[in-house]
Amino acid sequence: MVATLRTARAIVRPWTLANLRHKMWRSGAALAHAEEETMRRMSVALLSSLAILCLSQAAVAKDIYVRAGSNGNGTKENPYGDPDLALRDAYSGDVIHVAAGLYFGAASSGKWKIAKPNLTMVGGYNKDFTERHPFKHLTRLMQGEDPDPTMCRDSARCKALIERYQVPGYKGSYDGTAMVRGEGDHTGTIIDGFVIDSFTRYRYKPNEDLSLKDGPLGTPAIELSKPGAKVRNCIIVNTGGPGIRINALGTKPDKDELGVMSDDWSEVSNTIIVNTLMESIDLTVGNFDQATAPKGGCALIKNNTLLFDWEMNGHNYNLYQGRQTQLTVIDNIFGFSGYGIGNMFDNRFGRYVGNVFFGHASGAYHYLDAAATKGVLILDDVTQLEGEKCKKQYQCSKQSRGNVNGEPKLKSVDTFFLDKFFNQIASQGGGKVTMDTMTSWRSMLGMPLAGSAGTGKVNFAPVWDPGADLAGLMLFAENLPGKGAQLNGVDGKFQEYQSQTVVAAAKEYQEVQWADLKRAQKMVGPIVAAADKGMSVMVTAKVGDQDMSSYYLPAASGVARDKGWLAFRDESRDILLYVQSGTEAHSLLKQAKQEGAEVIIKGTAYSAGGAGDKIGIKIDAIESTSAD
Repeated sequence: MVATLRTARAIVRPWTLANLRHKMWRSGAALAHAEEETMRRMSVALLSSLAILCLSQAAVAKDIYVRAGSNGNGTKENPYGDPDLALRDAYSGDVIHVAAGLYFGAASSGKWKIAKPNLTMVGGYNKDFTERHPFKHLTRLMQGEDPDPTMCRDSARCKALIERYQVPGYKGSYDGTAMVRGEGDHTGTIIDGFVIDSFTRYRYKPNEDLSLKDGPLGTPAIELSKPGAKVRNCIIVNTGGPGIRINALGTKPDKDELGVMSDDWSEVSNTIIVNTLMESIDLTVGNFDQATAPKGGCALIKNNTLLFDWEMNGHNYNLYQGRQTQLTVIDNIFGFSGYGIGNMFDNRFGRYVGNVFFGHASGAYHYLDAAATKGVLILDDVTQLEGEKCKKQYQCSKQSRGNVNGEPKLKSVDTFFLDKFFNQIASQGGGKVTMDTMTSWRSMLGMPLAGSAGTGKVNFAPVWDPGADLAGLMLFAENLPGKGAQLNGVDGKFQEYQSQTVVAAAKEYQEVQWADLKRAQKMVGPIVAAADKGMSVMVTAKVGDQDMSSYYLPAASGVARDKGWLAFRDESRDILLYVQSGTEAHSLLKQAKQEGAEVIIKGTAYSAGGAGDKIGIKIDAIESTSAD
């Protein structure tokens, strides 16, 4: 049966002659023989009824594996050597599993681009992928060393880290974008279990201070802007901008209880962010609107430890909240920044529950009191962020409760860095970081009780050194159970991920001519008669432009823009083509459009609504006609 099916496909495919010409000797006799043989076979096919082809569709999602030092093809037994290679091979629904190790991206560029929806990239595995623990099996992402020899090495600490990690050189052109970033439709992206260290992107002075003249200042380590983006169980360190910039585009469920979230919520959870500029987390963009999107703008910020954010451009926050957001902020530790939370847009919908605030130079909660004083105010006692008082006085949700001013006990803090931080705070007058706080921390960590002098930007954002064993990244507060990042995951476990591999049932595709799918041609009538059932077809065509408005197939087809389907025209603009965003078929469709090449389209043809003799095809798969 298999051989028969393969023969049938060879008989009817219109590109058979081209392939034969490509593969045979290019003598005149050989070409003549090829053409004669092809025409004979096609004639045999046309004398019989149209060919019926049986095809079992390939799995729609796959698991891809990565291990540092490997040079394989992405299987568990033979992994890729870098997540960049896996991302190039991945399509919507795939899961990329990354083992512990140090990764630098293509050409040591320190770039990993997410450009398809519903991709999951998961680190924290041991070498054979039998165990996942992101804070034990550290999966680290870095950029190579800048070719300017003074970029980092003027700093003795930076130079020592370069040599300790054996960081390769990066010789690409300047790219000021985030290290891990979404482009195009990256709805549903999940990044889980990575350490992202950005120090090689910046210039440091001989006195160890970060220079504000070079590098992608203001750029986050992770930037995701589509619904459902999630960052979990990560460590982000040494970023000359926000640690994470993410958008709040989720929808509030009808039964809205704390801890019950929808899949389209963005999320940052169980993540440690240390040594950033401006904000640890930037959540200024959302889609909430009381008139048009009253349930929009939702995002979850849960069980994160956010420490040591430095001021730049007037910003200095652990969490910065935007106007059109409805944030749920639960069980985080906010510390050692100008402010814990910045709510500067008269936003009354932030739900703050069970968070711990300490060591803020200017105040714990910074908010715009537009309703009364019309001024920007500061609240130090965060226990006031509760119930009706929160709603009426402090511009936040009445569901807020249980916030405290506390002091976590952290081990393995970089004492050189802490001394720099305290010296700068002290030189600026102390603010809310009292001498008692500084003395307590110095004593706890065995530091000298008296610091050195510093003014202005002296003692500013040096490299955080995690130590040779990286224990200095494990900033878990042992005296605050359930607060901040959790060593063994929220509720004592880490999420598990596996691609949702689905194999469709065997499907028959009837090969037809493209011209017969156009108005008043012979295949239009049977397709219209098939109505909501449609007709499975296989055709060869050229692809035209994407069409943003053409969603005309019957509801039973499942094709809709909000379900990730994209509409294209064929080259003649007579026929509509529908493809799922981020799939391999979508990638081939775009490539064929760019190259002006023909492709083989397999899918279900329907009558397009509003025009009884116009046809649309819901694409299952695409094959290239190219011999490459």
